[in-house]
Amino acid sequence: MLKLAGAALIVFACSSFGFYMANRFKLRSLQLRALRSLLNLLETEMIYTSTPLPVALEKIARHSVEPLDMLLLKTREELLKGDGVTAGEAWQKAVDDVKKLTCLDEEDLGILREFGVGLGGSEKSEQIKNLELTKELLKQQEWKAEQRRQQNERMWRTMGFLAGLAIVLIMI
Repeated sequence: MLKLAGAALIVFACSSFGFYMANRFKLRSLQLRALRSLLNLLETEMIYTSTPLPVALEKIARHSVEPLDMLLLKTREELLKGDGVTAGEAWQKAVDDVKKLTCLDEEDLGILREFGVGLGGSEKSEQIKNLELTKELLKQQEWKAEQRRQQNERMWRTMGFLAGLAIVLIMI
């Protein structure tokens, strides 16, 4: 009876790992979509209300999902410290701080870091062009993420369960 319980536990643990990995593909797509939405809100704040960046980041963070709200709030926090940090530096530091909480890959994070270079340091029209470019790049990344999700999601789920069964068979 104890062996049966152990075997079931191994299959359950391996299946759970497979579902966890499959879910990361889905979350990456969702986070990229949320980032584009977030940048749309930031663009609106810049164009129509000319809201100061820390205030705009706080407003947008309230409408954002975790962990992307942390990206905005950490950027805001760095800007308000008053250590002479530029908006771009604050953004890049926040990206580095939040990257472990997201499902974004290095290419996605590189796009976000590049966005930070032009944030708050140039003319309004240049910042809007930077926003448009970043949104387009994130859209392409979202498409790639969706392709990878379709290729790998089912594989991870199946592989997790089969790996658990294989381990149990080896142990018998």
